[in-house]
Amino acid sequence: MDAWRVEVSVRAGLPDPAGEAARSALIGAGLSIPGSVRSRRGFLLGQELTADAVEQFASSVLADPITDEFVVHAPGATAPAEAGRVTIRPRPGVTDQVARSV
Repeated sequence: MDAWRVEVSVRAGLPDPAGEAARSALIGAGLSIPGSVRSRRGFLLGQELTADAVEQFASSVLADPITDEFVVHAPGATAPAEAGRVTIRPRPGVTDQVARSV
């Protein structure tokens, strides 16, 4: 992907309400979910930005410095493979409420 990708998640050891809600929904749908579910918020930033600008923006705007941690992936990098990782992307204008607001 030709954009900087920033993934923000709740620090390990802290409660993850979105992850807990997702786990409850999955169990409610009849799936067997061993262990916990952790959530991440993903952001795409323009490839013309510098690595320093992306790091600064992520640490000062996208992530809460107390409760969150973040990982930055450079343009063109692929997401690392993780067992059990699922990516859900809203459809613009259908399930993406932010897209409707701009």
